[in-house]
Amino acid sequence: MGASGIWHKRHYQLNHYELRAERVDVRDVIRSAYHVREVDVFRLALLGERSVDAVVSHDWPRGVERHGDAAGLARRKPHFRDEMQRNDLGSPANEILLNALKPAHWFSAHLHCKFAALVDHGDGGKPTRFLALDKCLPRRDFLQLITVERPKSGPVELEYDAEWLAILIKTHSLLGFEPPPARAPPIPEEFQRPSSADIAGARARAEKYCRRAGAPAEAPLRVPPLSGPPWHPPRHRFNPLQEANPQTDAFLKMLGLEHVVTVPVTAQMRPCPPCKPLASTTAHDAAFANAAPPPVPPPTTEASGVSTPPPPSPPKRSELVLPPPVND
Repeated sequence: MGASGIWHKRHYQLNHYELRAERVDVRDVIRSAYHVREVDVFRLALLGERSVDAVVSHDWPRGVERHGDAAGLARRKPHFRDEMQRNDLGSPANEILLNALKPAHWFSAHLHCKFAALVDHGDGGKPTRFLALDKCLPRRDFLQLITVERPKSGPVELEYDAEWLAILIKTHSLLGFEPPPARAPPIPEEFQRPSSADIAGARARAEKYCRRAGAPAEAPLRVPPLSGPPWHPPRHRFNPLQEANPQTDAFLKMLGLEHVVTVPVTAQMRPCPPCKPLASTTAHDAAFANAAPPPVPPPTTEASGVSTPPPPSPPKRSELVLPPPVND
């Protein structure tokens, strides 16, 4: 399983608005596009405990250093110490996934150093073997080989996973494309995991699609190869990220879903209000924007001598709540 993206607190509960926006600040959307969203974490967590053999992520799960040689890591990377003491090293979103999925293996990058840990989940089950590797440079620990058992004999096929397809169908209504300051649709406090019937329905849809593309009987969910001439999407005048993809069209059609955060190839997209750039609040943002973050103006004093308070912050949402397993 892949958990792509970088943790950014201010973007975590935003929509995936970057492709649907008519006008954007390119510097802003390029940063926002690779920041992980709450709905993506919720979807992945629905896979359930120990249903995933390996997770590959960019960010480390937050707090994973406590399960390895944290003292040695602090000696090699002294600038990590403050974050380690605050329990702020790594991604809180990936910490949620680590505790929810409890995979056999977890591989990460991002912090540019080799680090291994054995995460005991305290439930008597198998621990998670965590491994992060260094940058691909001379005399750096960037490569390690592991042995993985093959799940079955015969050729290795790239296949759709029926449970994941069912999750995508069931959570499609949680997607939104409105730009900031709009927030993503809230994650429901009560949400049922896909049932056996949901998974069977998703499997039937995928098998029908794959059979038409020539999938053999022994691999009914084999992902069909891309056919047709090379696709060169036209560039949008005001949003260079707004590119359609025929594979996305075919995938959504297979599942019976509409475009929400993506753009169809053959139809005009629904217009979206102009997208205003988000204000930078960290040095990380400022570095990408090649400019210092804008100063926060002090409260202004009117002629009456009454100070105008700053605008209120958006309401905070509750923590991500995962549904219990379905026994059916």
